[in-house]
Amino acid sequence: STIKKNNNLLPQYATPGSSALDLRASINKKLILPSKEVVLIPTGIAIYIDNPYVAALVLPRSGLGHKNGIVLGNLTGLIDSDYQ
Repeated sequence: STIKKNNNLLPQYATPGSSALDLRASINKKLILPSKEVVLIPTGIAIYIDNPYVAALVLPRSGLGHKNGIVLGNLTGLIDSDYQ
């Protein structure tokens, strides 16, 4: 699979009906992903969660893994407020 260069780093809603923000890769050139290899892709952002009763979730897009074979390494990313 290939990830294209992306200068738009901030997460944003893709459509008015989106239920969550899209998180994009932070790369400055086209990236070719070797088949069946694990590759870490930077996002270029960090978050701070001030409320101890709040967490963040990073979820894969429903069609991305199926169409391109790209998945999150842990399938669902849970970011606790005390993980700094």
